[in-house]
Amino acid sequence: MKFLHLLFLSFIFLNTAAMATDYREDALTLDGTKIIRRHYSHIPSTQTTIKQHRLDIDEKQWLLVSADSQEGGKGMWGRSWVSPKGNVFATFGIYVPFDALEKLSDIPILGALATARTLEHFGQKPKLRWINNLLVNDKKIGGVLCGMEQHGSHHFVAYVGIGLNVDMSEEACSKIDQPATSLRCLMPFPPSTEEVLTHLTESIHLYFTKGLHHGSLISIYRNYLAYKGEQVEIFDGKNRFQGVFVDINEDGHLILKTLTEDLVFVTGEISPRF
Repeated sequence: MKFLHLLFLSFIFLNTAAMATDYREDALTLDGTKIIRRHYSHIPSTQTTIKQHRLDIDEKQWLLVSADSQEGGKGMWGRSWVSPKGNVFATFGIYVPFDALEKLSDIPILGALATARTLEHFGQKPKLRWINNLLVNDKKIGGVLCGMEQHGSHHFVAYVGIGLNVDMSEEACSKIDQPATSLRCLMPFPPSTEEVLTHLTESIHLYFTKGLHHGSLISIYRNYLAYKGEQVEIFDGKNRFQGVFVDINEDGHLILKTLTEDLVFVTGEISPRF
């Protein structure tokens, strides 16, 4: 999928005397959509905080909540997300009209593809570990966690939470409970979290305004998938299943071929079997 270059990009910094030292607000305008960013030095969770401001989201105005660190970041199954300072912790609140969205399952796909595009911008070759993790060199570098709320009779608000490891040292990555990496580990001169978040914001806007048509999303998503055609294990939150990761269907659901049958998973966690 090719997109036109963004023609209009401007930051508007809003300085007020009442602004606290651990909070700042600015805005980015992209093709007529104003994206208000509320940044905190430390909060419990960007996903929790953004929902307190859901009424600020409309057709012409999205919301982004980011933080230097968070103490209650969540991953799949409610697991805690390691959230030390120096990485990207962000949740986007996005206005999605009913008629612009073909499938609810497109939301996490759009979020994952936008995040992969940002990693590519910084010279990486990411893979997507179905359903919500981003890998570089078979090590986790980030994750995407999405939710939806219906507002009235004509639109949803999509919440797209993204964590990306930017400035984590190899020692810090080694303490995570699975193989992990960061841009600092991968690059001699890694970008700042601000540089990463700026490009991520552009990518999110691009995919959620020009990439909402389902047809080509699945084929693009397939090209990024890790472990396709390989022996894997799927954890669905309760049970574990083993087999060959055959493909995803047109809804983005994973097809697992076991010894006795083909199983379809709407969500889950995949890991390779060696």
